[in-house]
This record gives sequence, C-alpha cells and structure tokens, in this order.
Amino acid sequence: MRIIAGKYRGRQIKSPSGSVTRPTTDRMRESMFSSISSRVDFEGAVCFDAFAGSGALGIEALSRGAAFCMFAENNASARRVLLSNLKAVALPQDVFAIYPKNVLRSIEYLKENKLPKFNLVMLDPPYKYEARVICEFLRDLISAQAFAQNCLVTYEIDAKNAQDAKMCLNKLNELLLVHEKNMADSTILFLQYKE
Repeated sequence: MRIIAGKYRGRQIKSPSGSVTRPTTDRMRESMFSSISSRVDFEGAVCFDAFAGSGALGIEALSRGAAFCMFAENNASARRVLLSNLKAVALPQDVFAIYPKNVLRSIEYLKENKLPKFNLVMLDPPYKYEARVICEFLRDLISAQAFAQNCLVTYEIDAKNAQDAKMCLNKLNELLLVHEKNMADSTILFLQYKE
C-alpha cells in the first residue's frame, strides 16, 4: 500500500496480516478521496479514522493537509502496524491521537478530551458489524456534538448490505446521503452532516 497524494505521496505503508482487517485498496482509496476532495477542504481539517486498521485513510487525509486525525483501533496487532506506519511517514505526534479500545465506546473519550469537531469521519468497519450498530454509533456522535457543520461521513460496507444501511441511515435526520460509490464487493456511502 502507498499514500496516494499530498505531502507523503508515494510513501509505502503496511497493512496488518491475516484476516484482522480488510484494508481499502489503493485504487479504492484513490477513488474515495477523489469524492471526498470535492466536499471537504483538507487544509486544517479534523478527521476521525474509525476502525483504523493500518491507518491508511487517516494518514492519507493528513498527507493532503488535515491538521489532526484521531485513529481508533482496538486490535493490538493492527495497532502495532498503525503505529509503525505513523512512524514510517514521520508524522509529528501533535497531529494525531490513537484511541486503543473499541471505537463504539469512544464517545466518552471524545467528550473528556474536548477534541475539536470533526470535518471528516471515515468508517470502514469489519463487515460483521451490522448497519444498525454503525447507525447507533453515528447517532451517539451526533448527540455528543462531535461533527462540525457540513462534516462528511464515509461508510464502507459490503455491497450486499448497502440497502439495509441506507434504510437505517435514512432515520438519522442530520445526515444526508449525498453520494454513493460501488466498487467490486464494496459500497461507500457519503453522508453530509447538517444541524
């Protein structure tokens, strides 16, 4: 895997071995960030790479000018790879934080640490997570006032479950489905936050 664009363009990063994570391919990440770029100004943005795995999504955002990224990864071996990638890219320690527990329990951490509101939230959960669980997590983020106005949320899901996810997300009035990308067996949903 490599960083696609920005300050760290071309830098190689690793992905966790085995079936611990399902890394987003370079091609899919490039396509995804092309869609994100038309909706998010990366310069100074605050990002959340939930279910971070290798951290490729968050590192890509930082490479493109984001000011800060919170990574959430509870698997120890994946977190070691994430840390290795952050060091390999030589990111300053003040531009990221790592939440080492289940991302679904990160709401209290966000409140306690008074992080700035997110401009971009990237959700790439293991396919075993039901859309209902992710919708509840997004509802919790909304309740915690974690989103900046016009925050973009990306949600990668197994294509065969995309319709169920859209039905569930439709119940969240503050999030509007603005774009959808289908690639191979995955669908990426793009949602815009409106107060």
